[in-house]
This record gives sequence, structure tokens and C-alpha cells, in this order.
Amino acid sequence: KNIYIKQIKNKKTTKRKTTNKYIYKNIHKKKKKMEDKVEKNFNRDNFFDRTERVLGAKAMKRMRGASVLIVGIGGLGVEIAKNITLTGVGKVTIADDKKVSWMDLSSQFYVSEEDIGKNRAIVSAPKIRELNPTFVNVAVHEGEVTEELIKAHQVAVFTEETMDKLVEYNKLCRKHKVKFVAADTRGLCGMTFTDFGEEHVVEDDNGEQPVSHIVTDITKQKVKEKIEDTEEEVEKEYYVVSVYEKARNHGLGDEDQVKFEGVEGFENLNSEEGKDEILFDIAVTGKHTFQLRGEAAEAVVGEFKESGYVSQVKRPITKSYKTLEASLDEPAILTYDFGKFEHPAQLLAGYRALADYVKEKGELPKAYDEKDADEFVVLAKKYGGSNDDLLKTMAKTIRGNLNPMTTFFGGFAAQEAMKAVSGKYTPCDQFFFFEAYECLKAEPKDVAPKQSRYDGQAIVFGHAFQAKLENLKYFMVGVGALGCEYLKNFACMGVACGDEGKLTITDSDNIEVSNLSRQFLFRRKHVGKSKSISAADVVRTINSDIHIDALEHKVCPENEHIFDDRFWYGLDGVTNALDNIHARLYVDGRCIYYLKSLMEAGTLGSQANTQIVIPHLTESYGSSRDPPETSIPICTLKNFPNAIEHTIQWSRDLFEKYFVNIPTNIDQYATNPSFIEEMKGENQGVFLDTLSSIEQYMVSFKPSSMEDCIRFARFRFEHYYNHIIRQLLFTCPLDKKTDDGQPFWGGPKKPPTPLTFDASNDLHIDFIIACAMLYAEVHQIDRPSSIDRSFFAKTADAVNVPAFSPSESATVATTDEEAKEEESSSGFDDEIETHLKKLPAPSSISSVTPLDFEKDDDTNFHIDFVTAASNLRASNYKIPHADRKKTKGIAGKIIPAMVTTTALITGLGMLEFYKIHQGVSELESFKNSFINLALPFCIQSDVIAPKKEKMGDSEFTLWDRILIDLGRDVTLAELEAYFAKEHNLELSMMSFGEALIFSSFDSEVDKRRAQTVKEAIETITEKPFNPNSIFANLECCCDDLETGDEVDIPFVQYKIQHF
Repeated sequence: KNIYIKQIKNKKTTKRKTTNKYIYKNIHKKKKKMEDKVEKNFNRDNFFDRTERVLGAKAMKRMRGASVLIVGIGGLGVEIAKNITLTGVGKVTIADDKKVSWMDLSSQFYVSEEDIGKNRAIVSAPKIRELNPTFVNVAVHEGEVTEELIKAHQVAVFTEETMDKLVEYNKLCRKHKVKFVAADTRGLCGMTFTDFGEEHVVEDDNGEQPVSHIVTDITKQKVKEKIEDTEEEVEKEYYVVSVYEKARNHGLGDEDQVKFEGVEGFENLNSEEGKDEILFDIAVTGKHTFQLRGEAAEAVVGEFKESGYVSQVKRPITKSYKTLEASLDEPAILTYDFGKFEHPAQLLAGYRALADYVKEKGELPKAYDEKDADEFVVLAKKYGGSNDDLLKTMAKTIRGNLNPMTTFFGGFAAQEAMKAVSGKYTPCDQFFFFEAYECLKAEPKDVAPKQSRYDGQAIVFGHAFQAKLENLKYFMVGVGALGCEYLKNFACMGVACGDEGKLTITDSDNIEVSNLSRQFLFRRKHVGKSKSISAADVVRTINSDIHIDALEHKVCPENEHIFDDRFWYGLDGVTNALDNIHARLYVDGRCIYYLKSLMEAGTLGSQANTQIVIPHLTESYGSSRDPPETSIPICTLKNFPNAIEHTIQWSRDLFEKYFVNIPTNIDQYATNPSFIEEMKGENQGVFLDTLSSIEQYMVSFKPSSMEDCIRFARFRFEHYYNHIIRQLLFTCPLDKKTDDGQPFWGGPKKPPTPLTFDASNDLHIDFIIACAMLYAEVHQIDRPSSIDRSFFAKTADAVNVPAFSPSESATVATTDEEAKEEESSSGFDDEIETHLKKLPAPSSISSVTPLDFEKDDDTNFHIDFVTAASNLRASNYKIPHADRKKTKGIAGKIIPAMVTTTALITGLGMLEFYKIHQGVSELESFKNSFINLALPFCIQSDVIAPKKEKMGDSEFTLWDRILIDLGRDVTLAELEAYFAKEHNLELSMMSFGEALIFSSFDSEVDKRRAQTVKEAIETITEKPFNPNSIFANLECCCDDLETGDEVDIPFVQYKIQHF
């Protein structure tokens, strides 16, 4: 709306009234269209889409019928409730008899100053319900937690209780077979304990996708085996399965089971849809082979004819747990930092001492009170406490209530509760303790409560440090799942809430339905609106003092006039909350250049990590990279797919070709007079394909009705699923041999079968409908509001398709090199001329609309097209089909995600935030974290120092630079003299970005030397230098003046203007 009003103001006043009417009508139409889209796409599948991709449909279904009790709705309890509610447990009961206090506000994000003295559960309930009002029932219990309340739930989670009280609750849970989770945070330490009873079945222990392979052979093998308890041997015969050898290994173990699909030549081997799966035990015999064992193997009959697929089937695992009382003396404890190996046992002693201390004193040890701390240590020694320094620090900070700790443990404990009801993932065995006392640089003096919302944090770090946090100027890039959690953390901690503080956030995306199950600041009413603006509005309800500037710009080179030198130099630090590596690397580069600390984090399903980047102390995010994703070879996509991922990528490319690229080319042809001349610069194959496509769209298949669009779809069906396949088999017949005499078809090269259009086949009609509807949208043809499948089937069946004859001269690319040669081939002059003659005049071209692929709209036919197109190609090659959901995930490159992982990892990141802004300078005090909630696995490791490079007799790292400020913009000749005088270096080359602005061997070097640096940059780049930039970043190649050897130097930060 604001954009439209700005446009109005630029028009003449006399036209404003008419324009206003038109624009507001337009706004109303767009608003109505968005509301309709939200209504059509708001359903359980879309809401939980990203979460279900992590947990799976079976686990989600179990959770829908489950009930969880959460006792204690302080900062930790509300975090657990938030996570469980968003993930979709059917019923959540929150119970609490405590009132909101000032100490709660530093972590409890659903209460405020106005709620002091009110019941925490009652105040929080409406906001917890708002998270998921359609799919989760949130109930409130006020008062004492009774046995009846506990036994009415499948899982009970207890927070803020001492160890003796937890033992009592654990006994009640055991009595009624209720799964038990305990969680607690005390200042900079915390714990969880899990007891799921004597028998708990884990359906999937790690959440990894089952391995799947192409079967290349199945043969019988005779082996001799000893008879049990004797020395006698007996000969047995087993089927031995061989899988495609290009896989590193099959990844199977003797404990696994497998199932088969599509292997030809056997009876009782393949599992079939609609029937019980046939599962085989196995014995591994090699990296690419295994034997079939068990009763199912004995029923297999036949001989191998054609390859199919074998897939791993995970077996359920039954686990048993000890009670809390039994575990206190014989604890099983999860390790989190091998440098703190003995700390968890010390924390257990501290927690047991705390129960005694509270029972004796009626209160917690006072903050930084030496006498109380000494008494606490004495009590802890009864339980094996031996690290006096650690235990004293625990006592001195035990009254703290820190948002990062409640966020971390809230994510961990919520996941444990969901494991209890879903059977998904391995539960923690059984204690998990964690502390981050390295966050304390020194003992603060000013810790007394002031009836401030930050008392729970200041009691640990002091009010002076609190004031520093409030006046920080911070920049957060990305406002998705990570961004929402970070914003909540910032608000609770008071970051940028002071008079001089400012938090700038930016995200160019809008909110979608699928965001709502993990981006917890957003509600249904926000769908279609800006992420950054909506998040800023919501986070102000958590803490109205936060000073937040919400932008919608990408942080990229094109926007350096927005995020300029003054912006970056004014920051105290940066947080990345991004979901793509390219953007992360760019922000990382900016932080290196401007010497800013960077908090980096990433998630993938149950896995997550943090990386802390600190100027001069650590390496950067870009210093180490994961290996690039493997791409699918072109020849495999084009001719030899053997996995559903191949056919989905092929179909996604087909969408881009017909509904994005061709319409875009048509628009260019109609509006750009030089389009044809520009296309002649491309290789002839690309030029011919472009001309042919325009001619098809605007002449041969130019539609005027829905029937014409169906005709186009039917022709596409015949072309891709019959004609091309017949041509391939004609060129490469089934009996074809390779040059070395081996069968051409076999193993990963699966011979295809042409499809014959069948109007009664649902998959065939799915393709016709999706293709026709998209073609109609591109051509702006009126489309039916509802789909009559019989109309599409009847119309498609009636299309007259000319007979096809394979070409004698056609070739087939069997390698990537051949495929690339095919794409860049020439010799099409006559065909190009023919198509040029057929093209209508640009002025006669009717308007077309290129589409923008959108995976999360169920009504737009985009995923429907890719699913149908992919499964038809899979039918050609006898590849198992993928359903719409799986296709959507692969085609849309969806990253599986859930709120527990996201919350947990931001909590760990914020602990490092404390260290950065306390001025901690010891490398070993900072931690990078790696977690996998599925196992569970949580490890912290030391950060890595930056790599050092040699520059003559000195060293430099990526954080160093040669800063040149000569008081004015000097000539390149003067800059050469500067390098010679100050560094004994001869300047041979200099670049600004991708522009080479100076080269000593350039024929015009003297002319260039006379220019100033700014003049040289503007001459080479052919555009003015950014007027807001203070410095130019220059990369230089230099030689030693004495030896002539090339010398590596850091980049040059040259002050170019604003002196």
C-alpha cells in the first residue's frame, strides 16, 4: 500500500483522485486473492510440512493422538510448551501454581510487567494457544499437581523442581506407566533426565533415510556352516545380492532387513503396493554384496533377469530405563564437551546438594555470596563433589534465569517428550548436564535485583553489563525460523532496548503457511505479509522497549548503497539467520572487511551447528567449506535415469522450459528489437531450440480455448513419453553392445519402455490437466474453476497425433561430454532459416505470462505438473514412483526443519554472544557446537584460529589489511611510490572487484598512472563509484623490490573519499 501511495504522490494532483480509486481497487483485489490463497492452502499438511519431513507421517500421526503435561511455566516451561504445541502433539496441559515475578521476565516471553503477581500458566495459555489453535488443544491446570492429573497424560515434563521432588514425581509416573522428563536451568547450568520405563519401543533410532540401491545381480551361492554346538559342517545355499558398484558401499549391516521392488525373474521377492511387505534378513558378504537369510529367503524362486531396487527397512528397538532414584547413584550421563569430561558428575552432585540446601535453608544460595557458596560445596561433597571452583560458581549463579539456557534446554527437553509419544529417535540415556561458566569473565558486584525485567540476567552478569547489552547496535540477516528465535532471545535479554540501542533486521521474503509450525512469531493472519515487518511487530509485544528497524532488502552487492560503510561501521556485531550458503558467504565477507563479529548457525532436521566468528581471533565462516553437492550428469537426466531424483529434476527442468523460459523469450522477441541478433551470438543448437519454441507457442500451438491447451498437453505427452523413448530404443536397441563387447543396457542404464496414452489412466490424465492448466495460465486463457477429469480425458483422447517414425541419423549422448557437444552443435542454418520465416511479426505477438515456480501453493498446479511428469518418466524406466509430498521436497529443494532444533541452537549461539560482549579474549573460551537431537548428540569444540600467511618477515591473517589513508585520492603513480617506500614492494597489478584497474604490463599503463584511483575504477567499471562508500577494497599483486619474488599481501583498504 505504501508503495502505491508513493507512486500516487509522483503523479499530477489532478489525476490523484482517479488514481487513488484505481489503486485501492487493485489493493482490494490483491488482498482478496491472498486471502483466498491462504484459505485454500491452510491445512494440516501444509502447516506441518517441514516438520513432517523430519519426523515422518507415522510419528506425526502418533503425536496427534498424544497428550503431554508440562509442570512449571517459567522461561523453561513456556519454551517447552511452545515447541511441543508447534510440533503438533494433540493435547498439551500446562500446570503451575507459581505467580509471575520480576525474575521470570528475563526468559518467560509470554508474560510482562503487567502480569506480576498473576498465575504464570493462566497468563501464558492464550498466547500458547495462538501458536497452533487449529490442531492442538491447550488446557490449563492451576494448583497442585495430583496423581490423577499425571496419569491422565502419556508424558509428564517437570521443570523448576529440586531433585527430591523429582524423585517423587518419577515414582508416580512409573506407577501409571507415564513417560517422565525432568528439565531445569539454574543460571549458567542446566539438566534433563529421561525415564521412559522398562520397555520403550524406538521405531527409528536416528532419522536417517533408509539406504536404497540398484540391484545388478542375484545369484545362488553355496557355503559351509558349522552346526551349532558341534564341529560338524553343513552345506547351505543362499541368494547373494549384488548392488551397483559405483556406490562407495551398500551401507547395510547384519542387523538390517531389506525389501525389493521391480527386480524381474523371481517369485516371492518383490514387495507390491497394497500387499504386506516381504522383508528379508541379511548377512553382509562384501562392500556391494549380501546374502538373503531367514524364512522369507527360503520362499524365493527364480533367476535374475532385470535390475530393480533394494531398500533398507529399519527394525524397531526396545530400550529399558532406570528410575531417577536408581540413577542418582549409578547415573548414565550424556557427554557434551570432552574438555569438561568430569563436569557432568560434578553438576549432578551440585543438583543433589541444592535439594538439601533448599530443604535446610528454605531458599537458594544468594548471588555471589561466599558463605552460602562454601556451605553449598560442603553439601555437594556428600555426593562426590570434588571440583570446588565449579561448585562455588554454580552456587553463586544459581539464582540466575537466563534466556539462552532456557532456550537450549527447552528445545532439548521438548524433543525428549516428543520421542516418548512418537517412537521417533533415540531417547537420552538418561541424564544430560550442561554448563557454560566460561561466559563469566569476572565476578560482577552490581547484581542486586532492582525490580527490573532483566533481574534474572543481571543477577549473573551485573547491571553494568546489562546496560551494555541494551545499547548494542546489532544487525540480523534473515527472519525465518532462526531469526524468530534470535529475536525472542534478544528481546528477553534486553539487546537494543536502551536509548542508544538499535537492532536492524532484514528479510525480503513473505510468510507462507508452511512457516507457521517453526517460525513461531508468525500466525495465520500474517501469511502473505513481510517476514521482517511482521516479526518486528510481534517481538515488540514481548518487549516494548526494543528498538528495531525492519527492512525488506537482500544483503548483497547490488544493495551496498543501502548497507554502506557508515551502516557497517556503526554496528557492534552481526547475526546470520540465513538458509543459503551464498548469502552467508557474502555476509561473512562483509564482517571480515568491517571487522565485525558474526554469529552463524544452521539446521537440517534434527541436526544443527553454531560457528562463532571473531575478528583476529577465529577463522571466518568461509575459511572451511563443505564439499559441493553432487550434480546429476546431463546424460543421466536426458537418457539414462535410474532414480526418482533424476526424473524429478528432469521434470523440474521441463517446467522451467515450457512455463518460464519460453514465455520469457517470447516476451523478449515481442519487445526487444535486437533479440534475434543477440540470439545469433548463441550456439546454433540453442538458437534453433529458441526459435522452434516461439514458433510452437505463437503458431502451431497458439491457444484460443481450453481445448487447445489440452491439445498442447497431449502432444507433450506423446513427445516425451512415447516418441523420444522409441527413438532412444531405435538408436540403442536392447541387444546393443559396447565397444568392449559388454551389453549396453544393464546396471544403472535401465532400458525404457514407451508409454501409450490411456485416457482411463489417472497418471496420464494428471499430466494432461496440470500441463493444460499451466499452458492456459501462460497464455491468459480462461481456466475452469473446478476440474472435470472426464472433460480433460475425453478431449485429450480425441486429439489426432501424427504417426511417429524414428530417425536414422539421430545420436544418443552416453557421456556428459557428448551431451554438451550435442547442445553446442552447429550446422542448422537451413532449419534456423525455416523457423525464422514462420515466426509472426513481433507486433502481432499476444501477451504471455512467464510463471514463477511456487512449491507451497496447492492450487497452482506447479507441483502437480512436476509430480505427474516425473512419475510418467519413472514409468518409462521402471523406477518406483514418488508421491506428491516427496516430489515437492526434492523439486522445491525443501530443507526439513523443526522448531526444537532451531530453538536449541540459537540458545547455544547466545551463550557465545555473552562472551563476545563481555570482552572475553581467550580462544579456548569460545565454543562451536554440533548437535543431533535424534541420537541425541551434543558436542562443543574449540574454535579454530585463523590461518597465518607469510609477508616477508611478518605474518598476516584474513583479518589483516593494509590501510591506506593519504588524505586525498592519489594517482596510481603515487600509490606505486607508496608501496615502494612503505613496504619495499613493486605494484604489478591491482583489481577492484572483478575490474583490473592497473597492470604494469598494460600498453596504456602510463595513461592509467596519471589517473586517481577513483578515476581508474570509474573508467574501467564504466559507472560512478558509490558516493556513500568511504573505502575501496583493492586486491594487489606485488613483487619484492630487492629479490623480484612475488609476495602475498593482505587486501588493501584504500580511503577514496569523505576525507
